[in-house]
Amino acid sequence: VALTAQPPEIERFDNFPNPSSIYLAEQKAKATVVTTDEVLSPSKEVKRSTVKVEQIDVATNEIIHVWANVQAAAATLQIPLNELKQVLHGEYDEDLGDEVGGYRWRFAAAGATVTAGISEKKSSKKGKEAWLEFRDRLYDPNEPHSYKNGNRLRDYQVEGVNWLAST
Repeated sequence: VALTAQPPEIERFDNFPNPSSIYLAEQKAKATVVTTDEVLSPSKEVKRSTVKVEQIDVATNEIIHVWANVQAAAATLQIPLNELKQVLHGEYDEDLGDEVGGYRWRFAAAGATVTAGISEKKSSKKGKEAWLEFRDRLYDPNEPHSYKNGNRLRDYQVEGVNWLAST
């Protein structure tokens, strides 16, 4: 609800709750001006990165994330790397189509800022030290834990647990 001193313009409510006819006409006029300007000016080709990739929403065609590289996107989203590379290099396959993992993909602009995989949390030095101490105490390979029936983790299992804990 908007509270204003101005009374509403009745003409702007002709199609309520959808946008009014006046608003739609204004938007169409703006779109026509933009396309006319694009025709008159030469289009500039955007220089694309050869490493950074954009994850694009299929429905809205908006950029969701910019990934540092193909491997990071594939590993994080659990998408087959070879399929993602195939789409990025424009190798069309009828079975695969132009989408992988429910998203469209393309190489990002050269100056694009990486947005995926960045931690938003601000951690204090004390908190980080406490976390490291906790992790080291739980997953010390020199003093393995005894599990049910005297079982212990094998070396590769300890490495896997340490890797999971460090991410």
